[in-house]
Amino acid sequence: MERDDSAAAAAILAAYDRERREVDVPGFRREQSGSAVLHFPLSGSEGLVSYSHHGDDEIEGAIRRVIGEFERVRCAFEWKVHDHDSPPDLRGRLEAAGFRIEEAEALMILPVAEAGALCEDWRHVRVDRVRDEAGIADFVAVALEVWPKRSWLDWIERELRDHHEGLTAYVAYEGALPVACARATFPAGGRFVGLWGGATRRAHRGRGFYRALVAARARDAAERGFDHLCVDALPTSRPILERAGFRRFSTTYPCRWTRQGT
Repeated sequence: MERDDSAAAAAILAAYDRERREVDVPGFRREQSGSAVLHFPLSGSEGLVSYSHHGDDEIEGAIRRVIGEFERVRCAFEWKVHDHDSPPDLRGRLEAAGFRIEEAEALMILPVAEAGALCEDWRHVRVDRVRDEAGIADFVAVALEVWPKRSWLDWIERELRDHHEGLTAYVAYEGALPVACARATFPAGGRFVGLWGGATRRAHRGRGFYRALVAARARDAAERGFDHLCVDALPTSRPILERAGFRRFSTTYPCRWTRQGT
């Protein structure tokens, strides 16, 4: 943690870890497998291991059990590893078991109470919540231009059409043109809003649209009574988030298991 208020930082991280253990992820069914928390998709996405805590003598068996749980329902999944998880070499153990380790991301957190200036600074940029088919089409158009692989969008579209309260999508515009998009998860019973999938068309980068999307989600978090915003940030977005007041609390690693036979 890059700040002196270590006690406050430790309390925030402990609350975040508690939420990883105990709170449902919108669009998923949560189950406990030993000391690992598994989330099974309700409609076609990959699964997730949001939390795990194991000793050296039990981790190999735990990995086999978790793989077996997802293999039984024929579901690929991501095991999200934080660098403060146990055992300390969990990422290496998963890699040895056949997981694909993707690029490290910084866990960035901002208390909603500290987001006031950010929210006010970016009210001049038009950002709309996705509420209808036109909004979904604009969201998809931007997302596909930035990330051309279509399959990951299918479950998001279904959730948006079902008006799932836990998932909200946003589109930023220049005039009538959709130029950036993002989404947020508002978990029932949780205190941390997850900010995901910020994407801006190449020709419109560096002009504040990403930050405006962060501000829009911060305003919604405040209105809904949430306490913190959190992001798994790649190196491209970390400087923008730091300027907006976010601080790094940990490093995360997406560790992916592809279903056998695919």
